[in-house]
Amino acid sequence: MIIDFFKIHEKKIIFFLLLIFFIIKILLIFPTFSDENIYFNMAKNILENKLVPYSDFFYAHPPLQIYSISLFFMFLGISLFSGKLFPIIFSLSSAYLVYEISKHIVKKDSKIPLISIFFFLITPQFLSFSSIGYGMWPAIFFGLLSLLLTFKEKPYLSGFFLVIGFFYRYLMIFYFPILMYYSIKRGQHKKFFISFLVFISVFCIMFYLSYGNNFLIQTVNYHVFSKTNNFVNPIILEYLALNSPLIFVTLLFFYYNKKEIEIIAIPLLLDIFIFLFFKQNFYHYFLLSLPFYIIIFSRFFIETEYKFGLILLFLFMIFAGRNTIIFHNSPNQVMISTETLIASYLDERSVFGDPILSNYISFKLNLSIPHNNFDGDINRIMYEQGLLEEIKSSNPDFFIESSQYNGNNFGEFLKKYSKISNFDGFPNVTIYVLNSS
Repeated sequence: MIIDFFKIHEKKIIFFLLLIFFIIKILLIFPTFSDENIYFNMAKNILENKLVPYSDFFYAHPPLQIYSISLFFMFLGISLFSGKLFPIIFSLSSAYLVYEISKHIVKKDSKIPLISIFFFLITPQFLSFSSIGYGMWPAIFFGLLSLLLTFKEKPYLSGFFLVIGFFYRYLMIFYFPILMYYSIKRGQHKKFFISFLVFISVFCIMFYLSYGNNFLIQTVNYHVFSKTNNFVNPIILEYLALNSPLIFVTLLFFYYNKKEIEIIAIPLLLDIFIFLFFKQNFYHYFLLSLPFYIIIFSRFFIETEYKFGLILLFLFMIFAGRNTIIFHNSPNQVMISTETLIASYLDERSVFGDPILSNYISFKLNLSIPHNNFDGDINRIMYEQGLLEEIKSSNPDFFIESSQYNGNNFGEFLKKYSKISNFDGFPNVTIYVLNSS
């Protein structure tokens, strides 16, 4: 009877499940130490000061994300709430698409789609990053929508929406082989490829005509010639802590279902390609594979007799990711303390330093950032000739040094400043104010 109840009321259960998580994520909107603060401030300046990315300021990603955030600000007002609402909506929408896609990837048991969306929503990955505006969630949403349309044999729409996802984050190109594979199985690959090629060409031409060479230099050249040749980010430990249970179950699924290698190959190859392609990785890149891991996990959970063992394994995964979950769903006290301190200085008008903190302060207190250098990442300062001297000559009223952003790179520049406070936490922060002349 319980199973019949779930079958009859499945859509209502999903609606209330998504509604509950929406309310929870709304209640947990706090200042978070992440790159979203940079994007929020860029979007705010697009709306208020009519700035144009790539010409008025440096932006290392395709333009759809910050213009989408600007639209949210336009209709809902410029606030942290509006900015974070953007990824929350797209992450929950992606969860629903996991439910729909699982119907096509796994057809053996009608309980699997419902189980899939439930497990997806309680993964440490979703709990940690679903309200963080890295730009991944709209990209993943459109990539999953493209896959769903491929299953429904709508190749032209599938190609179009993959391109939309691509121009949120270029990482979505890794979905192309998946979509091509399933298009070939349905005899729709020519239409899909033509659609993808036409729309990506149209968008590239449109963006090039709008932004010129700067668009390619900032979104392509910068990543190739700065980050990928810099240092290796030790993301492997965080990756293994959060993903090893999912990888283990995926391999176990393959052991019992050797004929279904296509299913297990998708998430494993996605992760391998990301590790091989980027020398500097961030965990949110690996959100691309999460929907597929969860669909496999859910099917194995339904089919196996070792359900209790899988539940324990899943709980272990949540436990292993507890610090990440807490960090991304709690107010960052360092950010709040920094804002409170700088707000007490009424006459100062500009701030620079740690890009996340300086953009958060700029966004909340309406302070300017010298020459609109919102992305003041050390990689970029070292890569872009003359940028360091430009920043030094601007003499911002405040300089924010952190354990993530060492002031030693600025040398003699900091002798113009006096230390006014420091806060311990993540990150550790030291705040300087410009000496009076």
